[in-house]
Amino acid sequence: MSKMIRIAMIGVLFLLFTVACTNKEAVTQSDGLVNDLESKVKELELKVQQQQSLLEEHQDQLTKVYELELLSENLTRLEESNVNFHDKVYMLTQLIQRTTISKTAMLNKAEIKDDKLLLDVTYTNKIQDDEAPNGFHLEETSVGTKTVSISKNVPIFLLDNPSNLKEVEWEQVVNHRGFLQLFEKEGEVVFIWEMYLP
Repeated sequence: MSKMIRIAMIGVLFLLFTVACTNKEAVTQSDGLVNDLESKVKELELKVQQQQSLLEEHQDQLTKVYELELLSENLTRLEESNVNFHDKVYMLTQLIQRTTISKTAMLNKAEIKDDKLLLDVTYTNKIQDDEAPNGFHLEETSVGTKTVSISKNVPIFLLDNPSNLKEVEWEQVVNHRGFLQLFEKEGEVVFIWEMYLP
């Protein structure tokens, strides 16, 4: 019996050794597969991050395109509004020219007397002159210098800056000097605005 036990023990040991060697190979193979899978997962995670980054860039670009479209729409509306504004200015200018007489004059001095504003003006014409520094010179008309009486209800617009006219009270006219355009109807001044002289 002891011989049989020995042979059985050797058989068990051989079996254990074979199983151990086979398991070691299987573990080694599965370790390799796990490593391959981990490396592929890392590659996929990197690709996902890259795709997410690209998606964020595209979203930023889409936001910018949307903002540009809004700006373009606003610009189009502004251009249309500007055209309408210029059309109305042209229409009003034509109306003024056909219903009033316009004269240009230099304002020499102004004073308030009772319920009148008295303007001391020299009537002039603006003559184009290529040799003059600003491209024109002023020439006194035959009417010359004269005092013009202005009623309280006559609107007066003076330059706030070279491109902006502002309606003013008489007190602001008293201390002002400039080149005026006087609009008359039936011999009475009905409107005054200052013209820019460069």
